[in-house]
Amino acid sequence: MSGIHQERMDQVLKAVIHYYVETVQPVSSHALVRKYHLPWSTATLRHIMSELEEVGFLYQPHTSAGRIPTEDGFRYYVDRLMDRRHITDQERNIFLQGYHNRDENIEALFNTTSRLLSLACEYPAVVLLPRADHLVLKHVEFVRLKAGEALAILIFNSGLTKTRLLLTEDDFSSADLLRVNNYLNEIAEGFTLFQVRARIRAEMEKERILCDRLFSKFLSLSMETFLEETVKKSFVISGQELFLKEPEFADAHHFRNILSILEEKSQIIGLLDHVMQGSGVKVFIGDKNSGLKDLTLVSAPYGSKGCLLGTLGVLGPTRMAYDRVIPLVEYTAQLLGTHISH
Repeated sequence: MSGIHQERMDQVLKAVIHYYVETVQPVSSHALVRKYHLPWSTATLRHIMSELEEVGFLYQPHTSAGRIPTEDGFRYYVDRLMDRRHITDQERNIFLQGYHNRDENIEALFNTTSRLLSLACEYPAVVLLPRADHLVLKHVEFVRLKAGEALAILIFNSGLTKTRLLLTEDDFSSADLLRVNNYLNEIAEGFTLFQVRARIRAEMEKERILCDRLFSKFLSLSMETFLEETVKKSFVISGQELFLKEPEFADAHHFRNILSILEEKSQIIGLLDHVMQGSGVKVFIGDKNSGLKDLTLVSAPYGSKGCLLGTLGVLGPTRMAYDRVIPLVEYTAQLLGTHISH
């Protein structure tokens, strides 16, 4: 195939995809001529579209209908033909205003990020929460609040800080807690939460610790704190209702399929985990690429201070506005990392 002919096929495929994303209708040669004023006759366009169908980039749902991009067609478009659009001032303002008005705690940051990304892209958005095996502790501290209550503060190398309220039947002085904090930091600093749990368990088995009520009590409380963190492996999602506005998911069968994927979670978590193994935006298109039938996931990792913490992404139909969504996902991942650091 000559370079000129390949260029012509690419141009037609690009036009078909843009038209289909906008209209959700099978694309005819007449529609392309009217919309894009392409320099070829309708007969020539039909021949090129037939060739694109032969290579698996388009298909014809009915004999007399126009053509629709396949998953392979979208894949080729994203990898080779797509022109990334610049983020608009209006889209930037969605994030600037949303982050300015959010609550300060870290859980609110993830929920806010998911909501803002969904609002900007107009598709459902997910944020995979940081996993324990990616978090390295920098400092641990217990702070007395009042009799029977202490606050556990976990500070990670990434800049992420988490707090947990602990209830205890005993009351301890500030001097007691200082001694516990110094001891715990010798055990925890520079290790992941999984590693810290193992080190605390080993310490609790030592006879001198068993004989020290203060250390025994707070090591038990520490185990509760770290266990609560390490069992978490989930994501937050915003904008699920936006699936309903997509014609592809209007019928009950397709919508039930979407709901089952969201409720079961493992497929999405598995894909988001996979993104952690590399850098940059990854695009999973449809069943052939990801097991997400009729869906696309555009995802990117986020991190802080050189540490990868999790991933975020946008879910939508395979007929997605990739040129708009991909830059927004990348931009949001960078913003989230910046806010975690601060």
